[in-house]
Amino acid sequence: MKKKISFIAILATLFYAGLAYSYTPASYVLIKNLLKQFSFDNPVRVEQDVYKNGGTDKEFYSNAEVMIKYPFTLKVTLNSNLKREYIVQDDDIIEINDNTIISFKRNATFLFYELFSFDNIDDFLRYLTIMKIDQEKVTMGLIDREICYVIGSDNLNEYKNQLWIDKKTLLPKKLVIFYSDNGETIAFRYEFTGYDAKSGLYFPKNVRFYHDDKLKLEFAATKITRTVIDDDSVFNTKKIRKEYKIDIAQ
Repeated sequence: MKKKISFIAILATLFYAGLAYSYTPASYVLIKNLLKQFSFDNPVRVEQDVYKNGGTDKEFYSNAEVMIKYPFTLKVTLNSNLKREYIVQDDDIIEINDNTIISFKRNATFLFYELFSFDNIDDFLRYLTIMKIDQEKVTMGLIDREICYVIGSDNLNEYKNQLWIDKKTLLPKKLVIFYSDNGETIAFRYEFTGYDAKSGLYFPKNVRFYHDDKLKLEFAATKITRTVIDDDSVFNTKKIRKEYKIDIAQ
């Protein structure tokens, strides 16, 4: 009798474990539950140390300052030998090198910052559309044995853009973006760790950026605080276009 009960208990455990694993909420529900964990009353300022490569080849590259003004507005400044700035205002993008505008397109180095510039579901879902992440497809995957929801694909073996969200914390764990270059598929992967949900600030302490599985950059936050922005002109892309020299390679 004990053996029978134990066998039934094992079957029930496996059944409910499988059911829990297979259930995948809609992307709208996932994003809603993600955002409600945080407060977006004030802009956020982030200070980061940026490192090239990793492991024994790791070397300091630059300091970074990030200003996020919700929603969908941010400025990233890298202070290395050459000052680099990346400004986003509602999907209008400007990249500046040494006081000269060099691009109006997204740069893979800065791409992930936009993921943390939303305070509402509509803008977040619009960003997923811009990134060509299919909101209608949600499946499950594993990162270091931790279950994640994967928005953007129902087959992890396909080259589909994806946002991975931790099942327990409902926080972004990984962003995967594929590009085609002369018939070759290139993968950009961003991994996020070290959130401080208790602070109410939606930004990871650590970010790793991979180019085709090779670690290119690490971003380590040294300070994440709320701030006050007195001059919104630093985000005004129309004004910046008029004030800066433009030199875009064709």
